[in-house]
Amino acid sequence: MKAEALQSEFGAIKTFEEVIDAPCCSIGYLAKEKGPEAARDLVALLIAQFVDSVNVGQTLNKTQILILAEDILEEFNKLKISDLILFFKMARRGKFGEFYNILSGEKVFSWLNQYFDQRCNFAESRSIRQSQRHKKDEVLEISHTRNVTKANGYVKQVTDRIVKRL
Repeated sequence: MKAEALQSEFGAIKTFEEVIDAPCCSIGYLAKEKGPEAARDLVALLIAQFVDSVNVGQTLNKTQILILAEDILEEFNKLKISDLILFFKMARRGKFGEFYNILSGEKVFSWLNQYFDQRCNFAESRSIRQSQRHKKDEVLEISHTRNVTKANGYVKQVTDRIVKRL
């Protein structure tokens, strides 16, 4: 898949929520389905695009990009393609720290750890909110059912009284 196609598909992603909801697979699943080389090449393509988009004096060469891609696949195989696109966007904007005119694999990996922690915290909070919302909806449903049952009972009582009077 070309970088342009990925950016077209997922380039508008700006939040963790959009990442989670994006209809794409994890890089680990991609490696399983298309082969580890294909997944590595895709991750390397995203890294290379990131490297080209930042202006630093000391940067990553092709070998370092491939090694970093393999490391990312090994350590972060649960991340989605959309995660990597958002991560590199955030890194480019300095969300994880300064470049200090150096871009190294260690620095990218450190930033990716920060991203992963933030993303996991967001996913956990989102899951808790959804669970609380679901529980609230269940309570409302139970309450509604009880109210309907009570109302039906009251209607039956009134009907019985009217029938007795007749």
